[in-house]
Amino acid sequence: MSLGYSKEFNDATRPGYDPDAAESAMRRQKDAQEIEGQQAFQRQLSGASADAGELSRGPGAARQIAEDTARDGEKERKERTDRAVLLDTLNSAQEFADRRAADAAALEDVFEARFGDAWREEIALRVMDADDIPERRPGESIEDYRERLTDELIEQIIDPETGQIRPEYANDPEMSEYAEWALARHQEREARAYIERRSDPNLTPEEQRTIDEKFAATATGNEIRQAAQEAARDGENVNEIERETDSRNDNVTQQASLEAGANSFG
Repeated sequence: MSLGYSKEFNDATRPGYDPDAAESAMRRQKDAQEIEGQQAFQRQLSGASADAGELSRGPGAARQIAEDTARDGEKERKERTDRAVLLDTLNSAQEFADRRAADAAALEDVFEARFGDAWREEIALRVMDADDIPERRPGESIEDYRERLTDELIEQIIDPETGQIRPEYANDPEMSEYAEWALARHQEREARAYIERRSDPNLTPEEQRTIDEKFAATATGNEIRQAAQEAARDGENVNEIERETDSRNDNVTQQASLEAGANSFG
């Protein structure tokens, strides 16, 4: 960038101005221009040096970028697989819950045809002691009472520790039908509760693992897993998760082979 002429230089070069003053102003203007030119040249040298430094770091930077990209790619693949596994698990749980709800509803139709709309009260008389049957509360609607009675019946028939029908109901010809209904409703509720808890986007990885492990240890979780395995064996569950898992295993095998080959020449 060139300097503009100073006011002193312009004044000194006006006609009739002192010649000595004009010469001094012209000399100072020239010196200033030379200084500006040197500064510009130094800036160019500094820029070239910086560019050279960037170029000298190029190969290392390229390797770092490649490594970062590989790590990011692996992370994205893992996250994609984890999401797919979760979605598949939740989908299996949803299908199981819907199926068990349908099983329970079919039995409820049978009970209603046999006992009328008071079928819960009739079952309670058969599976519970009279003193244990909950009474309807003042102001409680019949719908709310029967929902509460349903909870009591399920708790009475299903062992909460095992998630299975208590032996005294499973082995009784009459009671077994009521027990199958209670089990269907119990498993439906467990599956839906798991879906709701596991779908929380604010869960930490540790909380996710805890929920998964606890549910997997239940009879309901085990039944869902077995159903999914049977569907896979029947060819109904060949999905992206299996393809991604196979691809990842292939990559691990190939990498191990490459490392073994490299070590053999070491």
